[in-house]
Amino acid sequence: MSARRGRGRGRGSKTWRSRSTPYPPPRIIRPIFDWTEVGEHFPRATPTLDTSLLSQLLTKRIQEITPSGDEQAIVQGFCTKVISLVENMILTGEGDSLVLDEIRLVGSHKKGDALAGNMVADLVVLLREVPTETLVSNLSNKLVELLNSSQKTQVTYNRLSPFVFELINSDKAVTRIMTTSTGDKVYQAPYDKELMKPFTHALRLIRHAKWWEDNTSHIKIVRSLVRIVKDLKRHVPGLAHLNSWYIELLESDDGIHDNIALHHCDELTRNAQTILQLLHFGAFKEVLHIDGAYASFTEANVVGDVTISTAQPVCEKPQHQDTVQEGMQEVQ
Repeated sequence: MSARRGRGRGRGSKTWRSRSTPYPPPRIIRPIFDWTEVGEHFPRATPTLDTSLLSQLLTKRIQEITPSGDEQAIVQGFCTKVISLVENMILTGEGDSLVLDEIRLVGSHKKGDALAGNMVADLVVLLREVPTETLVSNLSNKLVELLNSSQKTQVTYNRLSPFVFELINSDKAVTRIMTTSTGDKVYQAPYDKELMKPFTHALRLIRHAKWWEDNTSHIKIVRSLVRIVKDLKRHVPGLAHLNSWYIELLESDDGIHDNIALHHCDELTRNAQTILQLLHFGAFKEVLHIDGAYASFTEANVVGDVTISTAQPVCEKPQHQDTVQEGMQEVQ
């Protein structure tokens, strides 16, 4: 017995198990049932749908909602000019009084998935301290002054909130500028959390742009898919609850439902089911809004001899009303 006890202690690197002690059963991860993987056991009840027309219509719609070269040149040219001015102010020290630190391009024009007609490019200016209304006002005035002195066109600005403003040129190109500071200063600032939301929102936009660049920027088709969902969002009420970041996450494995209110998830799911049903019965033009065709999500849709209606709500909206935080504009 003593010999066994000695071996059991050994070098202390192993735990001896009695023969009478059962090992735990292996953990088996069972795959989710997918009928497409067992087609020979579950044959189709109807012929396979011909999607060649859908592919043609998608190609046509993508061409329609993609900005033209001239449109992109106008927006990007004005945005690039603003970036150059800010970077020059940082390098020459002219921006020291404004505590300028860095400027970043974010949003759809950074990611290359802007829709036709979207003439707004988004920038985030980082300051060396938490922005104040005075600093932001001085920055907007300085940029308008520099732009008007260096460009042939007249530039004006529009104050959207205390910490967000737009610069607009005569070609109707808009550069929207959000201000914030570095993460350590924002998250450690002794201010009310509500006051800090515009700054944390701007920091998230920088992280989202970096995530896009690292994960999807090399996959061209993703831009087309994002554009299609953004376009559907204009016509499908339930998709209105998807902001640009959520739409981009749809192309990844990351979930978004935890960040959307339950009754919004309900409407989103019901509308998505209607879209799938319409596509299944060949109502491609109605879903994509092509040639004047459209689908209804409040009334019945008749496709051939089939009637498709959106399901009734399951979740009720809470009593309190949704509010929009000041300075947290939707970035397209």
